[in-house]
Amino acid sequence: MRAVFFFAAVVVASVCAADGRMYWTDYNAGTIQRADLDGRMVETLVTDLREPWGIALDLPNGRMYWADGIGKIQRATLGGDNVEDVVTGLLFPRGLALDLERGKIYWTDATLVRRADLDGSNIEDLAAEQPFPDGIALDLASQTVYWAVGGFPTATDRIWRADLDGANAEQAVAELLNPTSIALHLDEGLIYWTGVGIPRIQRSPLDGANVEDVLVGLVEPRGLAIDQADGRMYWTDGTMIRRADLDGLGLETLVAGLVRPTGIALETDAAPVPLATPRGVLLGAIVLLTISSFVVLRRGGRLRRSPSVAPDDQP
Repeated sequence: MRAVFFFAAVVVASVCAADGRMYWTDYNAGTIQRADLDGRMVETLVTDLREPWGIALDLPNGRMYWADGIGKIQRATLGGDNVEDVVTGLLFPRGLALDLERGKIYWTDATLVRRADLDGSNIEDLAAEQPFPDGIALDLASQTVYWAVGGFPTATDRIWRADLDGANAEQAVAELLNPTSIALHLDEGLIYWTGVGIPRIQRSPLDGANVEDVLVGLVEPRGLAIDQADGRMYWTDGTMIRRADLDGLGLETLVAGLVRPTGIALETDAAPVPLATPRGVLLGAIVLLTISSFVVLRRGGRLRRSPSVAPDDQP
């Protein structure tokens, strides 16, 4: 029976690995799209948006959230169905991050860093008078929120951090040139960010020391996401989706010919698969069918191996 469960685990792992996907917003096209992590199977999920920017995934519940620059945060299923407003009446929301454990959305909005419950209630201002805050990321283990402040290449451009409730705000990385999106590699204690002022990706330890270029000479890098398990980063760059190893090697263009892709989020094989989605149902069916088939075969083999003893031969 151990072999049965081992084989089932292998099947599920292979399906998950083949099904890893990336999601992105296209600011000028007004769409949300997704594709496999290698760039194949591009799908358009949501259309007729105004100015979609940051995007984040709620995989356990099969939902995606995004910030729309016309003043709202919206959500839908991972397949793009059931689009609904979550928060309205905002100024210019851009970066977006989710704390699913505590049921919170975090976002940057004009000169503010804000959060609310996942249903849009209980809006709080965490930081005010921030000049052009953009990307945002959460370190839930240390209960810290990071956000980029930029907009124009000036000496005030930097990355800030604070407690999740906005207390103890301090600069994490100083004197940058228009940091845009940020992503945390917590296993290595690193923060990565894109910079539009000088098109490049940079990184540093979480304390902001030893800033270094990872990739230079890019087009217009904006959204950024890291797959820690696979050791790669993905980003939107001009009209492309690109990826590279975390040290900048192995640069690939995965999708080209887009309009202006902006935010990006990953659904990787290391992430939990929501059972309520078609993918989750498929995986569950594969497990059940695999186990059932092996049980039937195992029992059949036992029957074939059992000696037949006629009643007259019994002592």
